[in-house]
Amino acid sequence: MSNDTNNNFDIFVHDRTTGRTVRASVAANGAQAYSNYDSWISSDGRVVVFGSPSTALVSGDTNGVPDIFVRDWQSALPVRIETLNFAHQSVANYQWTPVPAAGTYDGNVVRVAASLVSSTTMPITTTVRLSEGACGDAIGALIHEEVVTVPALGSATVSGDWDTFGNAWNGDGTRRLYSRICTSVELHGAVVDQEIQLLKVLPRPVVLIHGFTGVPGTWDAFKTYLSGASTGDPDWQGYAVGDGQYPGMLNTGSFLNPAPLTNTIAQNALEVANYIEALRIDKNAWHVDLVGHSMGGLIARRYIHHDMPTNLPGGGPLVSHLVMLGTPNAGTCYALPFANGVLLQPAVSELTPTYVGLIFNPLNAIGTMSRSMCWRAI
Repeated sequence: MSNDTNNNFDIFVHDRTTGRTVRASVAANGAQAYSNYDSWISSDGRVVVFGSPSTALVSGDTNGVPDIFVRDWQSALPVRIETLNFAHQSVANYQWTPVPAAGTYDGNVVRVAASLVSSTTMPITTTVRLSEGACGDAIGALIHEEVVTVPALGSATVSGDWDTFGNAWNGDGTRRLYSRICTSVELHGAVVDQEIQLLKVLPRPVVLIHGFTGVPGTWDAFKTYLSGASTGDPDWQGYAVGDGQYPGMLNTGSFLNPAPLTNTIAQNALEVANYIEALRIDKNAWHVDLVGHSMGGLIARRYIHHDMPTNLPGGGPLVSHLVMLGTPNAGTCYALPFANGVLLQPAVSELTPTYVGLIFNPLNAIGTMSRSMCWRAI
């Protein structure tokens, strides 16, 4: 391992769970011992006993003969990690609250906070690294690194904010069940303590927007597809606007009762806004994905351009991905025979090529979006 420069036998402890290897035969101040021999470890790995003739392990070792040393990892470390906590911001009031056992949603910013305690009678300066992924000598994606001085027999807290965007899934599209968050404490160039905790990152909620003359039940099979064991993941949930779970009801017309006025695209976009806001507060999900069918894709575009909140923690748009299924982004000629009629208005008029091409598209253009806002028409 790094900083092993004494050219002598040492006592090492390897944690098969975390993959961490640390040297037990080293003094609290980082000084290296020599000619260490024999060793024993407790069943829980906390206590290591070994022999050594070195006089560098503890102060006052002046007897001139080999001694038996006991290292208790909990009490003997000069500085150690006492707790590692996770918090995320509330959508409702922006306050930091503990992440529940169920996890946090993809795209939420998580504050990782490590509390350190010192067992020495002098202030001690250490380097603390918070990372996601690998631990030990191979540091994963760095969240935060800080040099901190812990007061004598005191404590200190080091924290960093981690953007969880994309961490619900592996690179190959499979579900990532947990993210590994590692805290490493380094003293004199050597890692003296580490702690790993697992954090569950849930897939972003998928908001489903039905199309012309549609109903929320249109999406029932799609919801099953998202959460099905063979096709999706139980944590991947779909929410159809107008299903009654949250405020917001689309009115895109009905062939069974075509006479009443429908909502405009703009009015339906406001209904989508009400639904998404209530969903985000309830689930504490800062970001969502949208799927729009037919006219629902136009409604989604209107929401994104005119009604979607901006300046969220961590940056990036509230809607991370928009998938449009059969959306008439250039209008549809099928609306032309009905455009001058009185039925299914104004919805049918807003589907004509003239309206979509000359009025709607210039105000709700599809273009290059920031960070991860992805358009996809199918």
